[in-house]
Amino acid sequence: MMSKQARIEYVREIKPAYLKTLRREKTEKLDEAVCLTEYNWSYLIRLLSPKTDLVKRERAGKRAGRRWRYDARLILVLTKIWTLLDYPCGLRLKAVLPEMIDTLRRCKEIELSDEEETTLLKISSRTIDRRLKREKEVQKIRNKKGFCTTKPGTLKSKIPLRRGHEWEEDVPGFLEIDTVAHNGGDPSGMFVYTLNTTDIYSGWTESVACLGKSQYAVIETGFKGTLVPDFPFSVRGVDGDSGGEIINELLYRYCQENGIVFTRSRPYHSNDGCHIEEKNWTHVRKIIGYGRLETEEEVSALNDLYRNELRLYLNFFQPHMKCVKKEFTGKRAKRMYEIKTPYRWLIESDDISEERKKSLREYYERLNPVLLKDVIEKKLSAIGKLSRNLTMEPR
Repeated sequence: MMSKQARIEYVREIKPAYLKTLRREKTEKLDEAVCLTEYNWSYLIRLLSPKTDLVKRERAGKRAGRRWRYDARLILVLTKIWTLLDYPCGLRLKAVLPEMIDTLRRCKEIELSDEEETTLLKISSRTIDRRLKREKEVQKIRNKKGFCTTKPGTLKSKIPLRRGHEWEEDVPGFLEIDTVAHNGGDPSGMFVYTLNTTDIYSGWTESVACLGKSQYAVIETGFKGTLVPDFPFSVRGVDGDSGGEIINELLYRYCQENGIVFTRSRPYHSNDGCHIEEKNWTHVRKIIGYGRLETEEEVSALNDLYRNELRLYLNFFQPHMKCVKKEFTGKRAKRMYEIKTPYRWLIESDDISEERKKSLREYYERLNPVLLKDVIEKKLSAIGKLSRNLTMEPR
């Protein structure tokens, strides 16, 4: 293999003869030069061009690269926040970066000077993705499919279909609801379900685990007894899929008695419930995994996680990405998004009372996301030990 200096000398030597050669003969000379110098064909043509001054090019040497604006210390802080929030994309991370820096400084989890903070806040979402690319390769998430366990309900004639955006989505209180099966791919026997409920406006999500999916366990104990009291707003509407655990007399009567709009999505049209389907992945599958849970002890452990640290971590600190506008150019749609935490969406809403907002702010000031994440990891480890078949996702 020729040295760098030898290759430059060789190109300088053949250049005069190459420029005088007829066009049809230049290909042979280029092939020979490519074999000897191992230069790329296009690069070699550029070097042999009459416009290229090889002497000046040699003196200039290699062009110095651009200096890093964000040094290793700032990227370390960025990586810590990214890991704490369960590896969001650069767009979502950029939106909540100022709030997370303030929170972690308040909790004395990071040390940043005002100058370093100002520099870090200038980082773009694309730069975040680029600088964290290597870490993302390490944190690739396994995606395994389970079996669907939804069976049709019996009240379809009484409950109207909801297609797409037929609700008031600019006010909190309209919920999508669904169940997630923890059967490990085997739908036989009794196993644990997660009842997952999310608010379309804010993304505020509440979950509860129950053994089996009887109407009483899912609706009476789970939805009415546990989830509804914990929402920081009044429930105005409920939309579920066509499963019998949701489309039943218990939930129908409850909605009728409390003036709640009750609708259902079309069977086999998962986009009708796109908000809850997203939360089923980010708030349940991504965290709990696809293993089998089937005992009362596992239900208690899962509810201890759902009803305490996990709901606080997800609702107060995880960014929620919401499409607020669409612009159509022919058949192509350009979507515009706003990204805030569910807590921030509710604080900025005019439909939440000032008393409730004050309560949420006081609660938020007492929370430390790093401590919450540590407790969540310990409880997930304990749940994993309870079930030999539980497949925990890499975190």
